[in-house]
Amino acid sequence: MKKKSFGLAAAVAVLIVLGGSYALLANHNRIQESESAAAESETGVAVATIASDKVSSFQLADGDTSFTLTKTDNSWICVQDETFPLSNDAASELVNTFTSLQAVRDLGTAQDGENYGFSENAPTVTLTSSDSTNCSFVLGEANSMTGDYYLKREDSGEIYTVSSSLADSFHKTLTDLAEIESFPTISSDNVQELSITEEGTTLLFESSTTGSVKTWQISQSQDGGKTESTPEKATVNTVTTLVDHLGNLSFDSFVDHKEENKEKYGLKNPSMTINFQYTEATNSDDATTEAESETDTSSETESETANETGSAEILSGTLYVGEQAEDGSYYVQLDGSNNIYLMSADKLSAFQGLNYDDYPESEEESTEIENSAE
Repeated sequence: MKKKSFGLAAAVAVLIVLGGSYALLANHNRIQESESAAAESETGVAVATIASDKVSSFQLADGDTSFTLTKTDNSWICVQDETFPLSNDAASELVNTFTSLQAVRDLGTAQDGENYGFSENAPTVTLTSSDSTNCSFVLGEANSMTGDYYLKREDSGEIYTVSSSLADSFHKTLTDLAEIESFPTISSDNVQELSITEEGTTLLFESSTTGSVKTWQISQSQDGGKTESTPEKATVNTVTTLVDHLGNLSFDSFVDHKEENKEKYGLKNPSMTINFQYTEATNSDDATTEAESETDTSSETESETANETGSAEILSGTLYVGEQAEDGSYYVQLDGSNNIYLMSADKLSAFQGLNYDDYPESEEESTEIENSAE
C-alpha cells in the first residue's frame, strides 16, 4: 500500500514538473510571438514595388473618382485635364507613398472563407514604370480588431495589412493635389492704396508719405460711382489696423479652375471686391555686378548703395469674394488667375460691413497731430 502511494505521488510530481515546463515553454513562445509582432509592426513589411524614379504613370480609381498622372521630364501632369494646376510636390509625395509602401503584416495569399473587402469598386492604385511594368494595389476593408486595412497586390495576389494613414492615400482627389497660390505679401508698410466695394458702395483709402510719416485719406463712392465724396483725412491707426488685415489673407483650399464655373460660386457678380496697390522693393542686378568687378572695398560700398537706392515696383491686386460655402467660408479668386479657392469667413470679416464714419479724423485728433508736429 505504501509502495502504491509512493508511486502515485511520484507520478503526480512528474506531471506537475511537466505541466510547469509546458507553461514556461508556452509563455516563452507567446513572448517570442509578441516581440516578433511588435518588431514587425515597428519596422514594417517591405512590399516589393517600382522605384520612385522609374514611375512614369500613376493611376488612382476610387468609386466615382479617377485620375491618371504622367511624368514628363521632372514634372507631373494630369491626363484628363492638362490645364489643371497640379502641384508637382504633392503629386511626387503621393507617388512616393506607394513606391515606398510599408505594410504592417504579410498575410500571404487569400484564404478560403476570408472576406477582405476586395470588391469591384474597391479603391485601386496602379503604378507603371518606364519599361511598362505594372504594379497594382487594391484596398480592402478595415480589420475591426486592429483598425488596419487589408491590401492586395493584384499581380501577386499577396495580402497585407496596412495602417489607416496609408489607406487615406487611396482616397485622394485631384483637387487635393492642386498648387495653391500664395497671397501677395502686403501690410500697411507697403500698401499705398486700398478700396473695398460692397453692395454698390466703395471706400477708398489712399496714403501719402512725408519723410517717415505716413498719412491716409478716405473717400466714398456710391451708386456705382455716381456719387463721390471729397477725400478727408483718416485716422491713421484705424486705417493701419484695417490694411494690416490684408497680410492675414491666405487661401485655405483649392476648389476649381474652370472659367465657365465662376457663376456657380458667385464670382460673376462678386459680393465684395478688394483692390490694393502696394510696392515691392527691387535691386539693380547690373549695379551689383558692376560693383563686384571693382576692389573688395569698392564692391561692398557700391553694393550697399545699390540696395539702399533700389527702385520700388508698384504692383496691384484684386480679390473677388463670391458666395459662402456650406462650411461658412467664401469662394474667392485673384484677378488674373483662373483658380478658385475657399477662404475662411474670419479672414474676410475685417473688410465686411465697413462704415465710412468710422474712419475720418476728428478735429481733436487733427489738432493733436499738428501740435505734435510743432
